[in-house]
Amino acid sequence: MKNSSLAVLAIISGLCLSAPARASINDQFACETSGSAGELFVTIMAMQPGVAIVQDSRDVSGEVTQIVLEGSQIEGHFAFLGHGASFVGSGNSGRLFYEADIYVCVFPLDEELGLESGLTD
Repeated sequence: MKNSSLAVLAIISGLCLSAPARASINDQFACETSGSAGELFVTIMAMQPGVAIVQDSRDVSGEVTQIVLEGSQIEGHFAFLGHGASFVGSGNSGRLFYEADIYVCVFPLDEELGLESGLTD
């Protein structure tokens, strides 16, 4: 009986270790740069590990452009790359490199509370 309990525990542990990490909700970062007109958001998708979407609503016509970025590994940071854009960060802040500009991105809640993003120019 003891051996079968250990075997079941080992199987469950193995399944948990092999499952990809997932967020329970989408993580959405608000991005801005000096002189930016309109808004940019980066959403790390909860149900699609390794995928982030840049939403660019700066077009005067009101049209929103979406760019899909694929996850990449950089030691100690999250990174998403693709289509001439990259989003790199850690914790609740990051930087978006997009259309020859650098945007500072944070969770809106951090800004509302007056918390520091940890990024410096």
